[in-house]
Amino acid sequence: MIAGSLAAMMVMNQHPAQLHIVLTAGNPPYFHSQYQRIINWAEELFELKIPLSKALHLHTPLTAASFGSVNRTVLNYIRTLAQLEGVITDPIYTAKLFMTAEDQIIKQDLKGNILVIHSGGGMGLMGFGEKLS
Repeated sequence: MIAGSLAAMMVMNQHPAQLHIVLTAGNPPYFHSQYQRIINWAEELFELKIPLSKALHLHTPLTAASFGSVNRTVLNYIRTLAQLEGVITDPIYTAKLFMTAEDQIIKQDLKGNILVIHSGGGMGLMGFGEKLS
């Protein structure tokens, strides 16, 4: 919902940025249905026509794509990120987001200002402490 709202507001304000969304829960058809609901709501609220974003790119996590799944690759990424950057992430949302964002930045050779927005996931840290040691 947050990503869909951001996309709608970017279009409404004619913001030129590309928006890449990592779908850690749900799938593209579900996202698009929710995005359309947000567009409809915003059109009703603001009384104007909002076109669908052409700058919207959906991505699935590189690994452990099923919601709630965690594998050794994700846990190793968490350990590496903590050692290199001093940042501890959860394995459900944040690690997958950073892994996928890093991959897309490299693969697409993205340049300029890049902002990664995280819309939740801190509670995903609960119960994983013993698996990280």
